[in-house]
Amino acid sequence: MILTVAVALALVGNGLAQEKGTASSDPAIQEFQKALKSKGHDPGAVDGILGPRTKGAVKSFQTTQGFEATGEIDEKTAQALSGRHKPPPPPPPKPSPNGAGGGKKPPKPPPPKK
Repeated sequence: MILTVAVALALVGNGLAQEKGTASSDPAIQEFQKALKSKGHDPGAVDGILGPRTKGAVKSFQTTQGFEATGEIDEKTAQALSGRHKPPPPPPPKPSPNGAGGGKKPPKPPPPKK
């Protein structure tokens, strides 16, 4: 399931994500619900309504991504759900205390011969 960022941004930017009981079924929310379900986060019924179970699934997904768990489908969450979010690169290796590259210690000299 691939969501387009355009759909996600339209959803977020236009305020279409509304609470259950205040909105009718929204196709963009249904796509988010399908994507959440495919990634192992159960939003309940795929009904196009951003209700409590869907918000809980969004929070669960955000937590696994290392995002702030708000339950709201923001741009970063939408991109991650669509597979377009790139995690930050790992930090560079720390230099070793003796200044040698790669963080490795120099080899020990062989023991003296008798």
